[in-house]
Amino acid sequence: VQEMPMNGRDFRQMLKLAPGVNPANNSVNGMRTSGNNYQIDGADNNDAFHNTSAVNQGGVAGIAGTLLPVEAIDQFAIATNASSDQGRNGGSNVNLVIKSGSNGLHGSAYYFNRREALASLTPFQAPGFKKRVVRNDQYGFSLGGPVIKNKLFYFVTGEAQKAIAAISLRDTHPSTAWVSQARGVLQRFGVAESPLANAVLRAWPSRYNDLPATTNNLTGSDQNLYDSYNGIIKVDYNINDKNTIAVRYFGGTGKQVATTGSAYQEYFQVAPSRMHNVSVVANSTLSPRVFNNLILGTNYFLQIFNDKDTGFNPVGIGLNTGVTEPSLIGTPTLRIANFAGAGYTQPLGRIDTTGHITDNLSITVGRHQLKVGGEYRRAHLDVFYDTNKRGSLTWDGTAGPWATDATVSG
Repeated sequence: VQEMPMNGRDFRQMLKLAPGVNPANNSVNGMRTSGNNYQIDGADNNDAFHNTSAVNQGGVAGIAGTLLPVEAIDQFAIATNASSDQGRNGGSNVNLVIKSGSNGLHGSAYYFNRREALASLTPFQAPGFKKRVVRNDQYGFSLGGPVIKNKLFYFVTGEAQKAIAAISLRDTHPSTAWVSQARGVLQRFGVAESPLANAVLRAWPSRYNDLPATTNNLTGSDQNLYDSYNGIIKVDYNINDKNTIAVRYFGGTGKQVATTGSAYQEYFQVAPSRMHNVSVVANSTLSPRVFNNLILGTNYFLQIFNDKDTGFNPVGIGLNTGVTEPSLIGTPTLRIANFAGAGYTQPLGRIDTTGHITDNLSITVGRHQLKVGGEYRRAHLDVFYDTNKRGSLTWDGTAGPWATDATVSG
């Protein structure tokens, strides 16, 4: 696992190496991607809303909001035709087994980076062209050892990721020069200027107002920013020769600020992510022929999306969108035909919490093996996808007397 080249050190890349897996979307044996069942030490690791992995799930532009440290993985197993005792989904079962401590003290420290200085220009760029900033830093550690020899062990690991990717997007900003042309059209057709229209234009960043009245006058070069901080604590206890128990906690937090189409940094999408995953695994050898496996697991997933800048108050400028809830103050979706838009992400997100108790009893009878068990699972989803709750306004130029005048453009 440690030596595999994985883009972003994301364990989901390992799925692509298994037979029957479509590397484009990680679907297995032709089943839907939502047919995969993700587990960590046998505990649930699924976002119940999207039916995909909770830990390492992509946020803005598919970049993982949290990352389970690859350094912590002892075993990676994918059952392409999962048996019924693995539960939940009818497709594959993907299980990560986290390392445990041992009688010897073991640890590691690492740092990986990517820099544009080490990359070559693409064949589409002219010689001497300044390279676009693309940087990714990942660093972490792991440590495992005994608390009580042969009895009690610990393993801890932590990993952080900080990434930068500059953009290069072209669009047309409604600059002062464009507004002056629009005023000329109003005067030509004898239409009074709307004071509200001037106020609405404040939603567009004023730092670009000096640009000329030309198409694609704006080249956005702001940076996408990503960070992620993750850690695991695991304790193993050998109660006696027949009974063991392992308790493990994963916690991760991250935030992404990246474009989803806007050249304005104010309207980059910001997505904080929070994940917690806990498992308690008890194994008992009840007799030479009877073995019991008990798993208590819980999984918490939070991800919220919004515009980076929500300081614009439409009600304060006289634009009555009907929105009075303080948490929804921010830019409505504003679009002027042929120009860059303002307001790209209205508030949306979800909190998924899943808990389960799973028990499997294996019995050997002569040449036969029997397996019986059951599971109690409870999933709670708090989903708030407030589509258009701030309002959506579009100006396409078709409402005025100039609509049929071929000499009017822009």
